[in-house]
Amino acid sequence: MKNEKELYLCFEEFNFQRGGYVIRTLKLLALLQCSCHFSIETCEITKCKHCAPKIKLESQWRHRAWLHTGEKVPESRGAKETSIPFGMICCSYGSQIIFAGGLVRQPDRETPEWRPPLTPSGQVWSFDPETTFWQKLDWSFPRVQLGSLIFEVNGNLYCLKGGPHDSTFEVYNSSSREWLALPDPQVYLQGHDNCSCLVNYMSLNRFACAVVGSKILISNPALESLAPHVPIICFDVNDKEKKWRVMPSLFDGEPFPFNGRALVLDLNGTHDKVMFSFRHECLIYVSRLAEDDDTGDISIPHEACLGDPHLVRNLIKNASRLSSTFVDLGDQNKVAFVMCGTIYSGRAPIGRVVIVVIEYEGLGPKYVSCEIVATRTFEYDCHYSGVGRTILTGGFVVG
Repeated sequence: MKNEKELYLCFEEFNFQRGGYVIRTLKLLALLQCSCHFSIETCEITKCKHCAPKIKLESQWRHRAWLHTGEKVPESRGAKETSIPFGMICCSYGSQIIFAGGLVRQPDRETPEWRPPLTPSGQVWSFDPETTFWQKLDWSFPRVQLGSLIFEVNGNLYCLKGGPHDSTFEVYNSSSREWLALPDPQVYLQGHDNCSCLVNYMSLNRFACAVVGSKILISNPALESLAPHVPIICFDVNDKEKKWRVMPSLFDGEPFPFNGRALVLDLNGTHDKVMFSFRHECLIYVSRLAEDDDTGDISIPHEACLGDPHLVRNLIKNASRLSSTFVDLGDQNKVAFVMCGTIYSGRAPIGRVVIVVIEYEGLGPKYVSCEIVATRTFEYDCHYSGVGRTILTGGFVVG
């Protein structure tokens, strides 16, 4: 019997003494059977029989696995111990969920033991959903640091990292089991003084990213202090020249109107793609992407805004320090928008998760339609006591 598909959500919980990575799951069938009615005009939800108050939704919400940060564990090969990093990023890679980068404590003679310094880590860990087993892999990203972006393209893992002093871009080749440093994301732009200047797009940690087929697209609105126009730039992993180039055909040559990463999928029955993004005004956007086969340029013939900004705010309620992601549900053109926050009350902080299921389809040669078809909200006790913040680091469908 084939395993039932589940939505895996990965969190990192922080407190002053200890934290860790926590994985919680929800059966996909339990999520998709919802038939609540959503009013875009009033932002009100009429609950269906599956979501009525008498139904204990928490029984569908499973606390699956965890991994303590700062804990010392043996290397997978050899007797040397290693500390599990704080702040690792994650992505799906084959049947595994990969965690990489972060910071580790490195005490030295000049620093008191109670306050060891933190140093960037290139460690890579895998989580196997079938066995719930964590393993430190015997390879690493040599230059990965805190706050990186990691994603799989054409079976290889790519990692982007920005910072005030340096940036990194590298790939792990799954066939050769080797890593390769790639060109930093920088291009020449016309500055405010009309002079051409080399601008590094990852020099400030406020970038946006989308992966469109074999193309990695990034932008950084914080760089507008250096140049009047900072367009999106593109790196095609299939391009033999291995160069970044400007993509002025998107958003009128301006940066992405969002931070973080958007989700891009094939639009079934067409040559186009569909992009899901969460904009600054607390709105979900669904955009149709068209690619010119001759020039490689990408444009947006149509995009739709999903609902009112009060919709997401009403669902997340009084939770703060929010983080979010989009997840491809792999089921009949459906995507989940997942938002996580922390509720601070008189007792210990609790986590709140909102899951909004979006159904989409292409309309004719240019348009895309979308609607909300399901939702779930969960409040739960954090795995670690005294949690100051919970971050949603990723979401994946397994099964």
